[in-house]
Amino acid sequence: MFQGWHRVQCQYLMPQRDTRCLKAATAHQPCSFTTTFDLSVKKRLIAASDLLSVRWLSDPQITKDGSLICITETKICPEGGLEIKMILLVSSETGVEIPPPSGHPERMWAGRWSPGGQSLAFLGSRNGDVQLWLWQVTRNEIEQLTEEPHGVAGPGAWSPDGQSLAYPFRWEANSGSQLGDDAYTITQEVYKADGVRIGAPIAKTGMKVFSMLSKEANLLTTPLGKDSACSWSPDGNTVAFISDRANPEAYSSGPALWTVEVESRSLHQLTDGQGLVQAPVWSPDGRKIAFIGNSNRHDTSLNHEIKLIEIAPRIESSVTDGLDISFGLCVQSDDLRGYGDASLDWKEGFGILGRYPERGTVHLGWVEPLEGNPAGVVFNEALKGDRSILSFSTSDSGAIAFVSTDPTNPGELFLATSDGKNERRLTDRNGSWLSEVQLGEVSLVSVRSTDAILLDAWLLAPPVKPTNPAPLILSVHGGPHWPAGWRFSFENQRLSALGYYVAVSNLRGSQGYGEQFSSSINGAWGQDDFEDVKHVAEQLSASPAIDGSKLVLMGASYGGFMVCWAIAFTTMFRA
Repeated sequence: MFQGWHRVQCQYLMPQRDTRCLKAATAHQPCSFTTTFDLSVKKRLIAASDLLSVRWLSDPQITKDGSLICITETKICPEGGLEIKMILLVSSETGVEIPPPSGHPERMWAGRWSPGGQSLAFLGSRNGDVQLWLWQVTRNEIEQLTEEPHGVAGPGAWSPDGQSLAYPFRWEANSGSQLGDDAYTITQEVYKADGVRIGAPIAKTGMKVFSMLSKEANLLTTPLGKDSACSWSPDGNTVAFISDRANPEAYSSGPALWTVEVESRSLHQLTDGQGLVQAPVWSPDGRKIAFIGNSNRHDTSLNHEIKLIEIAPRIESSVTDGLDISFGLCVQSDDLRGYGDASLDWKEGFGILGRYPERGTVHLGWVEPLEGNPAGVVFNEALKGDRSILSFSTSDSGAIAFVSTDPTNPGELFLATSDGKNERRLTDRNGSWLSEVQLGEVSLVSVRSTDAILLDAWLLAPPVKPTNPAPLILSVHGGPHWPAGWRFSFENQRLSALGYYVAVSNLRGSQGYGEQFSSSINGAWGQDDFEDVKHVAEQLSASPAIDGSKLVLMGASYGGFMVCWAIAFTTMFRA
């Protein structure tokens, strides 16, 4: 979940008379320049060991009646550095937290409420064996439901009557995934990305339906590729899901939207596998399926639109084509929340709720398709602010449970009405740790680049003001289309505590500024985006508080590319 501790990030200093190299981000030392601090500060500065105190909240799920919310909390285990996941129940009225009863598995996540809100299906793991479990909340009892030989591959989905659970299961065990494992045969066109063997043999997954009455699981789809993201139709007769079963080995085609009839197991492919497909959800009347998509799944610079498929006749349309908004994406940071977990909620009387990035924030908005007008839509912003909303769910009344983070808080659980009013924070899981440390403050800076383009940059100042000008670290985000912005970054706060100014910026190519901006560097990396990097560094370092002779450039993935590009094409930075 936490990225910053398994990637070595490249860092470079501007050439000056006292040039020196900085170590990788995983082994930083405090700045060696002479600086004195105010010793009257009562709070201590953040340190690497504080990572063990952070609680990362995700995946809030609210009951239909809005009375209870389940939330997944992740923390880092001191022994071995492994992630520990646990589910908590939170009262919407009082914020009282209910821990799981005794006998629960050592790891719990991906809770899903039964339609009546009396039971919670979740993924649980003992000794690495992932199975589907049930928490009967009214009796406060836990039981294991499945015994899949190779494990359950994703969250369960309740049938509308609460009598069945659909879930993906692994047909075989996963092979190793990291480069450096035993030799293997490459059989796919694309076989690695950022050091991960994405082309190594991956276990095929199919779907089963577990009966709450018979306590038995029956096969729903035969594993031919990877089946995931199952969603029941309102009448309980059909399950929509995402699968690459048509051609799982090809790079040119990918996951498509499918449906399967529960009784007959007959399959229907609804999309062509060329475009992006995420987060399928049925309309309340069962006539349509909404999903997040675009025309080319390999081009993440395109807007991620909310699309509709009418079941009969089969007609696909985009309801957000005219909004110039990219739904489902999130602001980037050094933990993995917001990556690959896009979701939509479709509630009768309200429309479709989705998250979207906007100028370094992540907001929520309702999209209401107009009946009889495939291109017509009513869009209402629900939740905004200088923050990033990472995940959410809604009750039948439209109440929104969501996890929100900002530069000074890793994130807590909140509740608001459908229009975003009456917002309340329900948890304070990070309050104890945050009360002990002094964090740096973030300010938004507008930077003018070439072609009169205005860029957003966020400057994190050291928590204790240095008496002398301090070095500046400029961090380039990955993607290149994932935006940076109003979100907590543990690594950046740790660096600022060492006396550095730390800046992130949304160069041309970043999402959240319209499709023209995000697609402007396609086929032209290292040109306008590189000019943006130089202008951000030059303008921020012009501040009297920053030592312009000590500029650092760092980044991972595309950000690492930009670091290498910079030292190859300019004398501004040097390894």
